Amino acid sequence: MKRIFSKEKSRKEKKADFYILYTIVFAAISLFIYSCFYFNGKSLIWSHDGVPQHINALAYYGKYLRNVLQTLVTEHKLSLPMWDMHIGYGSDILTTLHYYAIGDPLTLLSVFVPEKDTEILYEILIFLRIYLAGITFSIYCFYRKNPKQATFLGSLVYIFAGWTIYASMKHPYFSNPMIYLPLVLMGIEKIYKKEKPYLFICATAVAAMSNFYFFYMISIFMVLYAAFRYFGIFRKRSVKDVFQWFLKFAGFYLVALMIAALIFLPVVMTLFGTERFQAQNYVPLLYDRIYYEKYLGCLIGENMIQWGVAGYSAVAMAGVFVIFSKKKKYTGLKLGFVLLNLFLLIPFAGHVLNGFSYVSNRWIWAYGMLIAYILVQAYPELFTLGIREKRRIFVMLLIYGVLALFSESARTERNIMALMMLVLAVFTVVSYGNVFTQGKYLCGMIVAVLVTSILLNVSYQYLTKKIICQNLRKRIRHWRSFSPDRTKQSGQWTIQRLPDMTSTKRALM
Repeated sequence: MKRIFSKEKSRKEKKADFYILYTIVFAAISLFIYSCFYFNGKSLIWSHDGVPQHINALAYYGKYLRNVLQTLVTEHKLSLPMWDMHIGYGSDILTTLHYYAIGDPLTLLSVFVPEKDTEILYEILIFLRIYLAGITFSIYCFYRKNPKQATFLGSLVYIFAGWTIYASMKHPYFSNPMIYLPLVLMGIEKIYKKEKPYLFICATAVAAMSNFYFFYMISIFMVLYAAFRYFGIFRKRSVKDVFQWFLKFAGFYLVALMIAALIFLPVVMTLFGTERFQAQNYVPLLYDRIYYEKYLGCLIGENMIQWGVAGYSAVAMAGVFVIFSKKKKYTGLKLGFVLLNLFLLIPFAGHVLNGFSYVSNRWIWAYGMLIAYILVQAYPELFTLGIREKRRIFVMLLIYGVLALFSESARTERNIMALMMLVLAVFTVVSYGNVFTQGKYLCGMIVAVLVTSILLNVSYQYLTKKIICQNLRKRIRHWRSFSPDRTKQSGQWTIQRLPDMTSTKRALM
């Protein structure tokens, strides 16, 4: 009994060490990201949508919650206003704020923050969302019984990909699906193991309440994941068995939707009635030639077009090479990698995954989880690589390097630096067993290459290019100058009036 207790205690201590180290490294990288803005006099609040929409919505939501609590305390009644004449020319609060604030559990923190300090909370929430995404990913990895070293590497790849560096800084809530997806997939694993379905139901419900746009994508990927895992887990298969599992998942999914219905249904019904949703969008058969010329390099370097922001660490691509060097292993991961790359290569896939709207690859955060988990699975293989497998890895590196930089348009400084980091990463992962690279040093070397690659991606994004933000002091002064008792000022609505948020017509941007 004492032995069992001590084992459980030691496991908890190891997990605690992991999360402490993760927090320290996350804080260091986040500090570097923030410094890129701070020392250039820039804000994390993007001038395009952040100032006129996101921060206004957060400020409004905080004031709304405080008014609800004040009414509850002073008048002893729960009052939830559903309409506000100060939003545009008058609009429904739920359907207007849902996309920006309502439904996101983290925005509830706005109730504790005065309106004048909203910009501070806004910037804190950017990093808090990213941090939590790494936590949920690590929980998923530990549930799948992956080692902590591998999980640590995968978590950093997952949360500091190009999508996070680029998109989440502009639209903070774009990080939310990165938090929910690992929990949803872990819930699927639990159901397959005949454990309680509570995690799947709760995670799906929160995702549905948080943002209908990304929930649609999550729903597609949970179906794909459930299908892949079914064929990976069960050897005895039948049509009847598949149908039974389908009914089980469908039942749990409907329960989650019923939990989220109070917020989810009104928003979806409003969405279907908008002109933007009904608009016809042109979907080409293929992307422009330059998209394909830059494609391979953009996976670890430059940002792709159509919101296909990849920019993964070079170590992640080295992990891909490792699993593809293994024959008759990791079939599911290999097929998933090929499938999601096909999605990125075909405009119609971007059309479908964007809610049958215009072509956009805003689902690439899900691709990021696959890439990160491939690295997690590849890490233990580094200690068992044979000569033939190392040769295959070098051949894949050579082919990838030639194709990635074949086009003149792809030979940018950023792509060349990314490829150099990939070469360094490959030489690192295949060097185990040499005099200077033993087991205790290998993880540290990979972490060093990984962090360096991440910092390079950040620096190229925010130091070598103009940051599309207004001056910090000027922007904050301008935002605070909005007075609640005036209708318009400088051509924009007051904070209470939420500019450019008259309906959910702006939902699918």
